[in-house]
Amino acid sequence: MKITYTVGDNGDDKYELETSWNENHIDYMADEAAEDFHSNHDGWESFWPLNFEIFIEDVSQGIYKVERENSPTFSSTAI
Repeated sequence: MKITYTVGDNGDDKYELETSWNENHIDYMADEAAEDFHSNHDGWESFWPLNFEIFIEDVSQGIYKVERENSPTFSSTAI
């Protein structure tokens, strides 16, 4: 299924996304949209949480607040 989504207050920019979820799992679609935005549309530069509005066939399915969880990163240096 193809969906579109917007992020934050900038409703002018719509992004398309192919998802395997159906209309009963809009919250999972919002999570996928957040992953797509973070990885493919410079979302790592944004200040999270962000609001994602999900659209199916140009009809809004709601706005979802998405938090970004941080993963620890480690780096080593020989001593």
